[in-house]
Amino acid sequence: MSNKHNLFRLEPMFLLCSGLTVAHAQSSASSPTPVPASAAAPASTPAPAPATSATGTGASAMAPAANSGAQGAPPAPPVAPPATRQPQLTSVANPYGLGALWAHGDFVARGTLLILVIMSMSSWYVLITKAFAQSRLFRDGKAIDAGFWNAGSVRLATETMKKGTAFHYVAQTGVDSLDKHPGLLGKIDLHSFATSSIEDGVAGVQSRLQDGLALLGTVGSTAPFVGLFGTVWGIYHALTAIGIAGQASIDKVAGPVGEALIMTAIGLAVAVPAVLGYNFLVRRNKRSMDLVRKFAKKMLFVLLIIFLITIPVVTHTVPVHLPHEKNQPLQTKPENINISVDRKGAIYWNQQLLPDVATLRADMIKIARENPQPAVVIRGDENAQYKSVGRILFICQQVGITKVNFVTDPTGTNAGS
Repeated sequence: MSNKHNLFRLEPMFLLCSGLTVAHAQSSASSPTPVPASAAAPASTPAPAPATSATGTGASAMAPAANSGAQGAPPAPPVAPPATRQPQLTSVANPYGLGALWAHGDFVARGTLLILVIMSMSSWYVLITKAFAQSRLFRDGKAIDAGFWNAGSVRLATETMKKGTAFHYVAQTGVDSLDKHPGLLGKIDLHSFATSSIEDGVAGVQSRLQDGLALLGTVGSTAPFVGLFGTVWGIYHALTAIGIAGQASIDKVAGPVGEALIMTAIGLAVAVPAVLGYNFLVRRNKRSMDLVRKFAKKMLFVLLIIFLITIPVVTHTVPVHLPHEKNQPLQTKPENINISVDRKGAIYWNQQLLPDVATLRADMIKIARENPQPAVVIRGDENAQYKSVGRILFICQQVGITKVNFVTDPTGTNAGS
């Protein structure tokens, strides 16, 4: 009972202390100068134990609730560190290049650049067109080997060939020589005339194949110097502009000088393909001309044989004396004339070596006068010179001998061996 009375006595004192504490806190908040807590409440005043126990019951009742709420709440996420700001990369436009070279260059720089462009375009045009032409010639050569020599006649084979090709040009030249030579009989032999005509055709083909190669050689040798001239001209103007501006820093010098060096790079880019293309075409031209010359050699030999077989000789420059006396026998079976030709071009008459063609002509004239129509047999192997065969044919035409036969000696032996 006494405890209850004591509790009632302490309750007014607890309320008084609480009011004083609140008033002190309000005055401390409103006053600019902080007042220590010891001045408001003496340190010797003891805190009443019953108040602590009385209020401790309510505080202890609320503490578990607060702890349970704190335990049920999710944990707060960790605070992320502040993001570091990355420096932004800004692209700087290049103020130098081909566009600036054209825009800032004078008429000399622009003219030099145009010359290099024209040289490059022309060299590539020649390189591509000549490469296609050579490839077409190789295909025509294969077609010649497959079908030309199997035709019924040279004229028919020439007419069926594709017009405008190198082989058709050579073949047509040879056929034309057959048509034109009869009017020149007695002035030039068939071998010389046909050889000259076909060689002219071969020279024409070679000239057509070499068209444009001089341009490639010129571009390959001069383009670097044209580009170097543009570089020197550009550096001269760049240094002049820097001297006038009075600024000699590296950024003021390197840009214009590097821009001028573009001319040298362009010159080299033009020259290198031209030089490589020139060497490529020259090497293929050699192969092409080997095919054409081989065909021309075969064509010439065939024309000589065809001329002998198909064209009768109507011009007789040597008179043939027939017998005037009745008791003189008429030679109806002339003696054969055996003429041999070796690989060196030497001519043998009935196994006897003749010193020159003039001796052969004199002997054949003598035989033609003695015998109305002697038969001539020309012997030779596959290596015999057709030039000597052509001369023999020409002499036979001059003296009026039309019966000429060819005999091929497979062993390569001749009458003089």
